[in-house]
Parts: sequence; C-alpha cells; structure tokens
Amino acid sequence: PQADRDAGAIGREILRRRDESVNAREIRHRWGIAGLRKAEAVDAALRSLEEANWLRPAPARRGASSGRQAKTFTVNPRVFEHAPAVPGSESSGSPDSKS
Repeated sequence: PQADRDAGAIGREILRRRDESVNAREIRHRWGIAGLRKAEAVDAALRSLEEANWLRPAPARRGASSGRQAKTFTVNPRVFEHAPAVPGSESSGSPDSKS
C-alpha cells in the first residue's frame, strides 16, 4: 500500500537525519519527500511507523493556548541501534525487529 511506501521514505529520512523526534507538519513542509505534501498521506505513513514501533506519540502544544496539539512523535532509539547504512548516517548493520 501507498502508506507503507511513504512510511519507508520517512523511515529512511529519519535514519539519515538521526532525529530523536519528528513532526508531521515539518515532514510535509521541510523534508521535501516526493508525494508527501498532503496531511492525509503523512498521517497514514506515521500511523504505519507507529504500528511498526518506530514512533511513539508525543503530542505537544506551543504556549499556553488551548489550540490543537502538534502531531509530534518520539523516535524509538532502537531504530538507530542496527540501522542499515544510509548516506549521511554513521550506523551500519541490519534493522532491529519489533520485540
């Protein structure tokens, strides 16, 4: 499915960037991944990564307002332990499976 392909693209970018957290809006506007400009596509991909135990929800809100929470996720640190070699990253090995 498209959501899984999009999740793969986001996952590769997470490994390349080695980010500890990711934000849906930032992925859409700043990461420049082809096909991931619409909120629905990014949300579906992030759900796939959450189900695969790559991400954990970490909703946040700026300031003291009662507005909508940002769609922020913490990256599971185990993702980086045995990450495959990605241009721009320093890790090598095989990916760790969900336990």
